[in-house]
Amino acid sequence: TEWRFLDDGLWYTVPYRCLVPDGVRNLLVVGRCLSAPPPRPSPS
Repeated sequence: TEWRFLDDGLWYTVPYRCLVPDGVRNLLVVGRCLSAPPPRPSPS
């Protein structure tokens, strides 16, 4: 785990579909149970 503080006014966004588990209704997941690959550098 790597912690980074963001400058004021900046935040991360998580798509809603990433918070909804497959096969479970009326439940959203957040926190460490959400896994995603690290961001890739954008092509220039």
